[in-house]
Parts: sequence; C-alpha cells; structure tokens
Amino acid sequence: MLFIRDVTSRSMHSQRDIMLASGLALVMGSILLLFFYLGIGRVEKKLASSQSKVRENEARFRGLVESSSDWIWEIDANARYVYVSPNVKELLGYEAAEVLGKTPFELMPLAESKRVEKVFTGISAERGSFQALENINLHRDGHSVILETSGVPILDRNGILLGYRGVDRDITARKHAERLLHDSTQRLSLLFRQTPLAVIEWDTDFRVVDWNPAAENIFGYSKEEALGRHAMELILPEATKNNVDMIWDNLLAGQGGLRSTNENITKAGKIIHCEWYNSQQVDSEGHIIGVASLALDITDKKIAADRASYLAYYDDLTGLPNRVLFKEKLAQSFLEATRNSRLVGIIFMDVDNFKVVNDTLGHEAGNLLLQAIAQRLQLCFRAGDTVARFGGDEFTVALAEVAHVDDVVQVAQHILDNFKEPFHIQKHELFMTFSMGISIYPFDDGNVENLLRDADSAMYSAKSDGRNCYRFYASAMTERATHHLALQTGLRRALEKNEFVLHYQPQLEVGTGKIIGVEALVRWQHPERGLLSPLEFIPVAEETGLIVQMGEWILHEACKQAKIWQDQGLPPLRMAVNLSARQFKDPYFSLRMLNILAESGLDPRYLELEVTESILVNGMESVSAILHEFKLAGINIALDDFGTGYSSLSYLKRFPIDKLKIDQSFVRDILTDHNDASLVRAIIAMARALNMSVIAEGVETKGQFDFLYADGCDEVQGFLIAVPMPAERVVKLIS
Repeated sequence: MLFIRDVTSRSMHSQRDIMLASGLALVMGSILLLFFYLGIGRVEKKLASSQSKVRENEARFRGLVESSSDWIWEIDANARYVYVSPNVKELLGYEAAEVLGKTPFELMPLAESKRVEKVFTGISAERGSFQALENINLHRDGHSVILETSGVPILDRNGILLGYRGVDRDITARKHAERLLHDSTQRLSLLFRQTPLAVIEWDTDFRVVDWNPAAENIFGYSKEEALGRHAMELILPEATKNNVDMIWDNLLAGQGGLRSTNENITKAGKIIHCEWYNSQQVDSEGHIIGVASLALDITDKKIAADRASYLAYYDDLTGLPNRVLFKEKLAQSFLEATRNSRLVGIIFMDVDNFKVVNDTLGHEAGNLLLQAIAQRLQLCFRAGDTVARFGGDEFTVALAEVAHVDDVVQVAQHILDNFKEPFHIQKHELFMTFSMGISIYPFDDGNVENLLRDADSAMYSAKSDGRNCYRFYASAMTERATHHLALQTGLRRALEKNEFVLHYQPQLEVGTGKIIGVEALVRWQHPERGLLSPLEFIPVAEETGLIVQMGEWILHEACKQAKIWQDQGLPPLRMAVNLSARQFKDPYFSLRMLNILAESGLDPRYLELEVTESILVNGMESVSAILHEFKLAGINIALDDFGTGYSSLSYLKRFPIDKLKIDQSFVRDILTDHNDASLVRAIIAMARALNMSVIAEGVETKGQFDFLYADGCDEVQGFLIAVPMPAERVVKLIS
C-alpha cells in the first residue's frame, strides 16, 4: 500500500510536472509565435518600403533614360540588342521594338559595319570597355548619322562576358562643324601660302611674327631670315622710315594707317613700290597686340601709270609738252595776261617739206631731225613761254606777257633766223624752215581752241605764200557775228519744227568682229543748206543753252530707236549718247534723263552715256553725284576724247567710269607717229589696270585696226567699220 501510495504520490507529482511543463511550453510557444508574427510584420513593412524605393528609383532611372538626348542600350553576348531606350527614334528614326534583336552592325552601311565589327570583336575578346567610338549609321529615311558610342562589359561572377551596356550620342552636327572648320583652316592655310599678296604679322614692336611665301618672293628674305626682324632694318629704305614710323604709331593708336603706299627695299637692295593694307590685331579685351599686313608689289603698275601720265602731257620723242599740256598752259597765260593787261601770242609752226626727209632718209632720220628741231626751238624763247609739239611735224608756242604785237613779230623773225643754220643728221646736212601762223589774245578771240584754229589757218596762208615765213590771222568779226546770230535763230526754229535727225555710227567688238553698239550723232536737216554736221551748230547750241533741250530730244529718240530694233528681233545694241556740260548745270537733269529712259522701255544696260574730261573736272562734286546716280540705275558711263583734256588722272578714281574712248587725234597717226602710238598703248594698259574697257574712234585704215587689235583694244568705230548712217541702214548692216 505504502508502495502503491508512494507510486501514486510520484505519479501525481509527475503529472503536475508534465502539466507545468506543457503550460510553460505553451506559453513559450505563444511568446515565440507572437515574436514571429511581430517579425514578419516588420519584415513585410521593410520589404514594402524597399519595393517602393525600387519603383521610385526605377521610375527615376527610366525618366532619366527617356529624357536623355542620347540613346542608351544593352546587348547580349551575341551583340544583339536586349534593351533600347526610346531615344533611338530621335537618332535613327526606328521604334525601340524594331531595333531589339538586331546587332549594331545591321544599322550601318556595309563598309562601315565591317570596320566597326572588326574593332568591336577585338575589344570584346579582351572584355574591355570602349569610349567615344565614332561610327556611321543609316537613318530610317536613308541619310547618314554619325554616332559616338561608349560601352562597358557586363560580366558574371566568373568573369564570363554576358554583353555590353552603353550609350550612343549623335555627333553629326559636331563632325560637320569640325569638317567646315578644318576645310576653312585648310583654305586659309592655302591662301596664306599661295596668295600673290605678301601676308605679314607684326608684334607691337614692329617685328615679324609670321611671313608667307609671297613675302619671300617680294622682299627676298626667307621666313627664317625675317622672323623677329624689325621692319626698319628689314624692308624700309632710309627715305621712308619717318613716314612709316608715323603710320605705325597711328595703327597702334587705332587712328588710321590702314592703307598706305610707300617705297620698300628688297634683300638685294632694289627699291620697289608696295601698296599696304593693314589691320590691328586685338585680344579679347580689345587691346591691340599686333598688326596684320597685306602688301602688293605695284612697281610695274606705278611705272606704267607714271609713263601714261607722262605721255598724256609730254611728247615722248622730243620731251616737249604735247597739245594737252599746251592748251592748259595757254589758258593759264590768258588769265595772267588779262590780270596784267597784256597780250598772248600764239604761233603755230609747221616744218616745211618734212615729208621729203621721211620719204628719202627714213623715219629714224626724221625722228632725229624732230629732236634736233625741238632742241633749237627751245633756245628761241623765254623761260615763261611754252613751246610744244602738237604732233607730226607741227609745233606751237605760247608767248606769255606780250606788251605789243611787234614783240611777237620779233620772236617769229628770230625763229626764222635761227633756222638758217643746217642740221646734221646721219651725215646729212639738212636745211629746214618753218611756215608760221600767228593769232593774238585777246584781239582775235578769247577761246583757246578758236585761237589755235586761227593760228593754224594763218599757217596755211604762210605755206600758200611760199613757206619760210609767218602770217597773222585776219579776222572777219562782222561776218562771223552775223553767221553766229543766224545759227542761233535757226536752231530755235529747228527744235520747234523737228528738223534734227539722228545718224548712228556702228561700234565693233574687236575680239568677235561683231557690231555690239552704235553712237547716236545728231544732224540738222536744214531747209536751205541741207544736212549740216554737228560741228557747225553744236558750239552755238552750247553757248546759248539750247543743247539742254536738244540733248533730251537726242536721248529720247536714241532710246526709242534702240528699243524698236530690239522689238524687230535684232541683237541688242548698246546705244551711246553724248552729254553736254550745260546739261549737268540743270538741277533736274538726272531725273528727266532717267524718266526718258524709263518711258522708252529700254533696259538701262543698253544705254551708254559719254562725257568729256572737261565735264568731270568743271563740276567735280555735282557731276560725280549725277554719274553715280546713272551708274546705280544700271547705265554705262564712257569717258569721251580721253587724253585731250585734263592734266591730272586722279579724277578717274572719283567717277564711275566703265570705258575710255581714245580720241581720233591719237588714232590718226599711230602708224607714223611714235608718240601717238606710245600714248595709245599707255591708255590701253592704264584702262586694263583700272578694270575699264577701251574703244578707239576714228579708225579709218586696216593698219590702224591691226595696231589696235594687237595691243588689246576692246572696241573700235570709224569709217573703216561704217560711216554714221540712218536707222534703216543699221538694220540692213546688222541683219
């Protein structure tokens, strides 16, 4: 029992322990379960938070990718796209889905794809990355796009290449700009090396910084010899240093010196003339840090210009003033004589029987004789007198400040006495005499041309009276005045009754042999005297001012006729019309002329207005403005009777002249007069230098034409080509 009781007692204790343990386990389990569920909640919250951040980052990354102007991509180990950002459409025109599964090489031209694939294969074999790999792709529409590609490899834990991630950037515009910059740089470099202009850069101390090949050719120094050298010791002769030093100071002060012409000296010591164009070089802050210069060797051009200038006013054979300079000096003598109440004597001299010397001994002997005559003539006059060669065997002298007519007689007799001694030419003894005509200012006239004409007329009287003598001009003032008045009255009637007609003298283009223009020449169909030359009435029209009204009529008829010819199907002819100095004094002159042209319907480029040198110099500013107005309208401007007027050629730069017209007085003797031949050549050369064309008038022989053709004259007119003719005959000539 005790045993049983003990067992029972132990059993009861065991059950209690078991129950206690079970309860404890249950409590612990509940506590653990509670902690488990609490942990799960926290994990779930953390997981939800992480997923939210992932989504935010993914959205941010996607937004960044899609907003980028670049194309972001990923390719697998076979170089096939597995991801393509939408920007591929902006770059190549494809939707992203269209590109997936393709290789980059499929989007390139064949040759480019082979090149890039070879490069990529080499890089991927090394599992390397690549930066800024340039390649050409084809846009969906077919044009080329240059991309700059960068990529990095995608590797697994074992270093196995899984693919590449990268980005493509469109650099087409940049490469185009680089190419333009490169081409521009190349062109500038070629220009620097190949231009005929010397290109020199100087520092502010006037030392050479750069020196192109043309500078080497012009000045003789190599670039190595010139670099660092000062201009004063390099290319400037002593005589020009002060002037150039002043120009340099002005350049550095920003006060001019941008263009200059001065003497330079070459390495060989030769003096040359150069035209300089300078510009300051400035830094970003506007400080002058040097000067860039262009230099052109104008030595030959200056020699030609000086030669042309000399020939324009001096006789090449004798060195005496020619007719142009003589007329100017004669006009000046008139002014001085009027101021001092004195006379001026004009003696027109012609060598008797000079043609016999030329025909028997030849032109060389004739030229030597003319030179000897010129030297002896100069010994016959005072320093203030002007002796000139008018051309051929004609000489003139202006006796300034003459007190009495008897003084002129004494001079004429002195000439005759001095020519009693023989000339010794090429072992020949030659006795030469003069026939002389004399006119007196102001007794015979007050006009240069009229007095020369009077003296010339008196000279022919001397020849008729047996030569080797002098004769005075016997004026018939009453007869001339009566005739002058009759002309004035008749001109006014002619304008009212439309008695004027136009004849047209064709102008030939030498190079093609085609008639390319005509000059309109007015004629007076006088009811009693028949067809009158303009020489008979134009001077009177000028004096009375009727030339203004007449000039408008001439322009109207000439433009109308030119348009009629064009409408008839003739090749367009340029119509040349002469202008008068009196017309330029009319304040509405240009307006009326342009209105007449517009009313005719003639294209302005087929109109050529001819002006004389005297017109240009007598109204510099106003004439220049009108001519520029005509030029702006498209009208051509020609300078008529070139070489017979003004003594300075500077006016050619001030007026818009297109063409120089060589006066017939120079053309007449070009085959026999060395001076005229040289002058014509000089005029043609000068016109070329000034980018003007040249037309010679008064061409009457084939020899004259051949001379002008050989020397590059552009156009000719004269009796050899055609005489002035009515409009209907022009049609027959051209058709």
